[in-house]
Amino acid sequence: MLHISERTIFRHIREGELKGFKAGREWRFEQSDIDAFIALRRQKAEEDILRKRKTVPKLPSVHPEAA
Repeated sequence: MLHISERTIFRHIREGELKGFKAGREWRFEQSDIDAFIALRRQKAEEDILRKRKTVPKLPSVHPEAA
């Protein structure tokens, strides 16, 4: 569903970004917690895109008359 590895899921649980609980040998997740995790990841991705756009150096303008 999330298209990420099991190891990555456990890292997100450990870091508190994804809530889950263990029931016997299985991990369980509430749909609302998965939705919140997806929203958080989407927000971080959008912030990264905006940050990268601000740090991309602008190339100098080339005017044909100056050449």
